Amino acid sequence: MFVFDSSGNILLLITLYMFLALLYLEIRKYNKDQMDFALLLVISDFKNDDTSYTKGEIILINKDRRLSFANQEITLKNGNLLLKVKDDFQTVSKGELVEFAGGSLQLVGCSNEGKIIDEYWLSEKG
Repeated sequence: MFVFDSSGNILLLITLYMFLALLYLEIRKYNKDQMDFALLLVISDFKNDDTSYTKGEIILINKDRRLSFANQEITLKNGNLLLKVKDDFQTVSKGELVEFAGGSLQLVGCSNEGKIIDEYWLSEKG
C-alpha cells in the first residue's frame, strides 16, 4: 500500500505509469510489424533457382523473405502481397492464383495478427 505524503510522490508515480504505458505501446507496435506475413499454397510444381516446390507445400513470405525468379518477384509490403513482373507491380488478393516461375501459387492470406493460420485450417477441415 502506498502512502502519499506530498504531491511530488503522486506526480512521480503518474510519470512512471506513463513511461510504462509508452514502453508497452512501443513493444506492441514492434511486435505487430514483425508479424506481417503471407501464406502461399503451391498449386502446381515449380523450381525457383536452387529450390523446387511441389504441389501442396505452404510457402511463408515475410518482410525479410521474398521469392524471386528471372524478372518476377513476390514480396510483402505494408501487409500486402505484391507480384512484380519486370517493372509492373500487382497486388495479390486472398484466394487469387499467381503464375510464378512456371508454376502456380494461391494466396491463402496475409495477416499481421496471426489469425490466418487458424482460419485456413478451420476452412480446410470443414
